[in-house]
Amino acid sequence: MRFDSQKALEQLLGLAPAVDSMSLPTRMDLEARKIVPATALLPYDSLSSVALGLASGADSIDLAVAYKPPVEDPLGQIADQLDIGVVLGTFSTPYSMDAGAGDRTFNLKVGAAALDGHVLMPGELFSFNEVVGDRSAENGYRWAPGISGGQIIDVLGGGICQVASTIFGAGFFAGLDVVHARPHSRPSGYVDMGLDATVVWDSVDLVMRNPYDFPVVLHMTVSQGQVRAEVLGPTRPRQVAFERTLKESLPFETVQRADPRLQAGTSVVAQQGMRGFKIERVRKIYEGGEVVREDKWDLTYPATREIVRVGTNPAGVVPEKKQLPALRDPAASMRIMQ
Repeated sequence: MRFDSQKALEQLLGLAPAVDSMSLPTRMDLEARKIVPATALLPYDSLSSVALGLASGADSIDLAVAYKPPVEDPLGQIADQLDIGVVLGTFSTPYSMDAGAGDRTFNLKVGAAALDGHVLMPGELFSFNEVVGDRSAENGYRWAPGISGGQIIDVLGGGICQVASTIFGAGFFAGLDVVHARPHSRPSGYVDMGLDATVVWDSVDLVMRNPYDFPVVLHMTVSQGQVRAEVLGPTRPRQVAFERTLKESLPFETVQRADPRLQAGTSVVAQQGMRGFKIERVRKIYEGGEVVREDKWDLTYPATREIVRVGTNPAGVVPEKKQLPALRDPAASMRIMQ
């Protein structure tokens, strides 16, 4: 077998962006209680390792990797002193374990892994987009269903908003300051309205701040149908209540579109309409049993139009009639306390 160094180098250069974490924020390995060093693949140095490994018939080959010097990771100096024995806030959302949802589940795990172990120093801002990075194929993401413009379509990194919503819920109940959080363009099936957060790379971000005088660490897992997030620290000085009130229900419009593939006189619902909602979200923060702070937000979830395809072809296909699930209005009010 002839070793093609040019093709091997092309593969290594293509792999490098997925390995490079030099520009990403420092994070902790929560089990080992150690800082995870930032790395960068060295394609040209690795080329000789690949050639030697193939020539010797090695079962595995160690590639050349550069590590960020410890001096550039000041967090490493206090890693063994971090006290993260208390859960300040926790939140979980369900995901489908069906085989057809495999790519979406994969994206959930990639996004959660980028957040797990992220440390927020006192007063520090947390930017979801900065920590997680671009949801690109180069960074390991796959095409999967996601909400875009009020519709569920396949997008690269589909499912990442569930990761954002879950960490938002944990931060909300941990008492982190909500600097910026935008709800979805339609209610999501995996999270209650008012506790979701949408993100779009390089344009729509989730931003929170650590208000405490001690560091906190984010912990995320994706397992057994649950995405779970925790904010960890040394003590829990606050309790938090989430309250939501439904202010207005917004009707949806129905749009008909001609479809020459369908038989004339027949129709099929291509997209089910969904009511929109205006809600008030309230967060009450308690210390010693007394309310010390109250935050309020007015949020709007626009209605999703119903699209009906109407047949125009006398010899067209007769669509199969499907029973669509009934849509329920959310509870007029709800309250969750942690």
